[in-house]
Amino acid sequence: MTVDFGFSSDVQKNLNNMKSGITFDLMVFDNNKDYLCYVEAVHQLQHQNIKRPCDFIYKKSILKDSIYALNLTDEQFLTSTSKAKEYFFVIDNTDYPEAIFDESWIPVPIPKDGSKDVYITLDVKTTFTSNGKYFFWTWIFGLILIALGGLLFFSFVCYCRQSFVYNRYAKERKQYKQQLL
Repeated sequence: MTVDFGFSSDVQKNLNNMKSGITFDLMVFDNNKDYLCYVEAVHQLQHQNIKRPCDFIYKKSILKDSIYALNLTDEQFLTSTSKAKEYFFVIDNTDYPEAIFDESWIPVPIPKDGSKDVYITLDVKTTFTSNGKYFFWTWIFGLILIALGGLLFFSFVCYCRQSFVYNRYAKERKQYKQQLL
């Protein structure tokens, strides 16, 4: 099985709506600690104007800032050593990364006219491939299904034959009884 994720800004829609900024920030969290730190830091920044840096902000594997598009394949987040892994994909619409990196940052209110909106397109493509065992067992079950269908047909033919023979003997018996009476 392969899974591909694609995050991209819808450039045409952004340009049609006179949007100037078409980049976005994407964070790919692989643990709860970093995600919860991000949530708390953004809350403090938005409501109390407190800049709180988190450890993940300096990791390029987690923070992808000011990007136009990003394509991820399953090799980047699925491994054969673990059966399951959680990832949090966060498209950031706050000024959090910029506030941490820029000492002279001041909060800018979000315009009500939507002039700073960015349209994001998310494409998920999942491809399933079969292996040799899957093909083998599909073939075996197909043969079993055909054999059972043949047995059902044979049983139906035998039933019809026996019904015909029984009806013939029943008629002969009826005629024989009538002759005796």
